[in-house]
Amino acid sequence: MVTQKIISVRDVEPEDLPIIHEIAEESFKDPYPLSLLKHIYETKPEGFMAAEIGGEIVGYLIGLVRWSDVGHILAIAVDELHREKGVGSALLINAIDRLKNNGANRIRLEVRVSNEIAQEFYGKIGFKPRKVVPAYYSDGEDAVSMEYKCK
Repeated sequence: MVTQKIISVRDVEPEDLPIIHEIAEESFKDPYPLSLLKHIYETKPEGFMAAEIGGEIVGYLIGLVRWSDVGHILAIAVDELHREKGVGSALLINAIDRLKNNGANRIRLEVRVSNEIAQEFYGKIGFKPRKVVPAYYSDGEDAVSMEYKCK
């Protein structure tokens, strides 16, 4: 018998921020500090989504509408033990729907040039490379700016 774990996506609550920060720290070279996550949450709580399996937060996404019609994915990360199980896809698809419903006609994100796995993941969802942004990250690495055109 095969058991399938159900992924649920929900709004983030303030008490979720420490676990979100832990996931960010294990996922990124230069994660947002907890103080910045709290600030973003306090100003735009609707931009935060958490993915759960069995009541445990296993991933998160921060996505906001900027410039009235452009969605921007600021961060997406999945706990190491739950990668390649559909968690990132569930978060991104939910975020696309939410951003579209909030007026976005296109959605952008940045990803490290060296992170080919993430670029491939975003490409499968429908994001296309736009341009390279030189020295985007604090360590000087370039970013690939990618865009999804909402239908």
